[in-house]
Amino acid sequence: MTLVHFDEGNRVPGGTEPTGRNTGEDHGMAASATAGNRTVLLTRSGIRVLLRNAGAGDLESVNELHARCSVRSREGRYLRRRETLRVSEWQRLVDRRHGLCQVAFVSRAEDRPIGYATLTPTGRPGDWEASVLIEDLWQNKGVGTAVAGRLIDLAAENGVRFVITHVAVGNRPALWLFRRLGAEVTVRHDLVEARVAVAGPRGRTTPAPR
Repeated sequence: MTLVHFDEGNRVPGGTEPTGRNTGEDHGMAASATAGNRTVLLTRSGIRVLLRNAGAGDLESVNELHARCSVRSREGRYLRRRETLRVSEWQRLVDRRHGLCQVAFVSRAEDRPIGYATLTPTGRPGDWEASVLIEDLWQNKGVGTAVAGRLIDLAAENGVRFVITHVAVGNRPALWLFRRLGAEVTVRHDLVEARVAVAGPRGRTTPAPR
């Protein structure tokens, strides 16, 4: 496992080594450590977030996550009212042939996710779409920014050129988040398209403490 420290001035090409990204925290550093399909993100405020690949068996706990989220948060993720995901929807999201899906935890038990995130091809070569849902209790703590940053690293590792997301015009937190990650923002009617150019993860690597 490798611990990755970040600072805004450094950018290194993507590769097979464990990678990470500046999470957008003001005047601070973030770190991540990756082993297998699990990544631990440490925000500047000290919150440790575990991300791992989602599986079919996570549907029940993810739907429980939806129940803990406000209508506003769910509408921010889906651009419409949603209360649960159907089995067929979740099976497609976790199928690696259709993109990437990760669940986020702050407990080692991994039985109560605080969020989930997806990366899916758009049909346009090199463009993948990112979506993030974070439980209200964990919003405004740097968690969403860290998770979104990890999605961009995963995009780089998979040869993606641009990560895009669509948010409602009034969704200021999401717009702020993706602007912090370097997105170019375009207003299209009542939606905003945020587009992040993916040029490879940033950071310098040092051995993780044993």
